[in-house]
Amino acid sequence: MDIKEALDILYREESRDLDPEGYLDAITRLRDQDPNLAKRVVTAIKPILDEKVFTRSQISWHESSLGTAHRVALLRDNPHFRRDVDAVRRVLTIPAGQVRSSPGDSVSSELAESEGLILKGDCLSLTADRELARRWMRQHLNAFDGRDPDQFADGLTEAALAAARDSAAEDLSAITDPDWLQTIPARHTSCPWHEGLPLHRAAARLLERHRIPEHLCYWIMIYILTARKEDICDLKVTKVSVIHGPGEVRVAQPEHTFAVVVEGIDEFTTREDRNRIWRDRVRPQQALFWEQRGQRPQGRRGPDLERLKQALPLYEAWIDTEGAGNRSVEAALETIRSKGTTWDDADMETARRVIRDLDDLLQPG
Repeated sequence: MDIKEALDILYREESRDLDPEGYLDAITRLRDQDPNLAKRVVTAIKPILDEKVFTRSQISWHESSLGTAHRVALLRDNPHFRRDVDAVRRVLTIPAGQVRSSPGDSVSSELAESEGLILKGDCLSLTADRELARRWMRQHLNAFDGRDPDQFADGLTEAALAAARDSAAEDLSAITDPDWLQTIPARHTSCPWHEGLPLHRAAARLLERHRIPEHLCYWIMIYILTARKEDICDLKVTKVSVIHGPGEVRVAQPEHTFAVVVEGIDEFTTREDRNRIWRDRVRPQQALFWEQRGQRPQGRRGPDLERLKQALPLYEAWIDTEGAGNRSVEAALETIRSKGTTWDDADMETARRVIRDLDDLLQPG
């Protein structure tokens, strides 16, 4: 059956309405009359459907909101991201061990003695490291703007302060290792940091390169400085803004998504109001997406996150095998076994599949 014959069967004497609504009406009628014939028609006109009718049907799971959520959840153990952060630290001349507090230093002592603040052990260390990173960022910005260090430099070692100030003059457009830092990132719509500030520009490029939402920029800058995995754990992939009073709302809108801005929430707003917004605003827009695809999402939306987490050591062993063009699943399995690391799904085909999923998801752009 060729395309012309299939269209004749599908539309008969009617006008050939090749939009999603017209096609779905026609194919539904044909399926009710002759399901087998309908299958043959769909097969014959598939090239037209893919090109002119359901043009969004090719979106991959790893480019969807699910893929974004998985990338954010795996960020702390993503080997590509970790190596890129190491490269940024090298360019900004941040030595290993910086920017970190130490027990009993001025920042830790201030926090421990703060009235009403009870911090101990790892919690104190984490909070102190973040405070020290913020002080580094402030001196970095001061130097970028041509100002001298201020009182908030307290707690930074001489080497850390020098790195904060010297790196403010770094011309990232001239960096050749890594060359991806040369690219000027898209301007962030709501970030308070100057787009040319080297630390911020590097963080913005990391976000673009690893397909991470821009509202996580602050935590990426903190992580670049502290190298603490805790700083990029449990990040919220969906941006939620609370706005008081009138003003302009800027929305950074990724492809294949939509935003819903809700105004006028007060102490009388109820859960029923929220459910009505979902029913009246969100669901119809999703239905439009489904109509454009020709169907609702079928089966699994994508690989299970826990399964991907378990397979990360295997994936890292795979990208470390000799030569990107000759990467070996067999060698990767052997490597993790030699290190005493096991992976439940050790058969070759399953290993290949999960490596492919992780590579689609995590490979930098």
